[in-house]
Amino acid sequence: MKVLILETTDVRVNLATEEYLLKHTDDEFFMLWRNEKSVIIGKNQNAYAEIDREFAEEKGISVVRRMTGGGAVFHDLGNVNFTYILRGEERFSDYSFFSDTIIKYLKSLGITATLSGRNDLLIMGKKFSGNAECIYKDRVLHHGTVMLGADVSQMTGVLNPDPLKVQSKGIKSVKSRVTNINDHLKNPVSPEDFIKGLCESVLNTHKNAEMYTLSQSDMQKIREIQREKYDRWEYNFGFKQDFSIINRKKFDGGILECRLSLRDGRISDIKFFGDYFSKKDTGEIEALLKDLPFNPKEIQKVFDNINTDDYFSGITKQEVVSLMF
Repeated sequence: MKVLILETTDVRVNLATEEYLLKHTDDEFFMLWRNEKSVIIGKNQNAYAEIDREFAEEKGISVVRRMTGGGAVFHDLGNVNFTYILRGEERFSDYSFFSDTIIKYLKSLGITATLSGRNDLLIMGKKFSGNAECIYKDRVLHHGTVMLGADVSQMTGVLNPDPLKVQSKGIKSVKSRVTNINDHLKNPVSPEDFIKGLCESVLNTHKNAEMYTLSQSDMQKIREIQREKYDRWEYNFGFKQDFSIINRKKFDGGILECRLSLRDGRISDIKFFGDYFSKKDTGEIEALLKDLPFNPKEIQKVFDNINTDDYFSGITKQEVVSLMF
């Protein structure tokens, strides 16, 4: 396994680096990186619903979409991010495996952390890390945040917490739910020292792990991905908003929102949003449903012929169909 520490703090370059390593290389990787102030939204989310756009513009907070599912997260230089890229589809949703690296390293610092719910890491019941992942061919990309000394006031200012999520967790605010690692240390650690220590831990515990530096050729290809995807408004924000029916609900697998329009009793347009996870692109289901009669029996036939869990992990086909109506 190759171990990288990225020097840039440009969120668009870093997300493009993840995509390049996942889709255009064959090696396994562990990567550590940081971003300037930014909100990274999940691939299935509606950017306009997740953030306070005026606050983001006023504070110079970038908004970029990632290629994994899950909810929106805030990054700044007080936040350290990690990425695994490994072979083997069986690793998908094995959050305990990927979280073990962070939990063990924190234990060496005298902090007890636990994995909770779908994808959160907690210290004394408060969240300091969220994780997400995706699959490309036979490879899994898993990444997560680690709040070391993040600016919680800016995080709470720019993120719009979903009322369904807040209600389900029985909390009054995002601020009351999160914590920084340095709040639990007698001697706060700098992001640079945290990265150095975690990197050494990975090198010592993973067989055949070795440091790796991106080549000039790598960086050229990464910049191409950045320009073609992560720099584009169409990718980060763009989607049609003229839907006539909007239904949303929280399930065990996350929040799912269905927006659709009808013409002559048929589905003329449909889009799913949410913080759910998925192995496959939800757009495939949207294409299957488009132009169908808006009839539960006809729509049920579509879901009977696919593995719904591939598209809405932890949400059943009956739940998706019932949400549409």
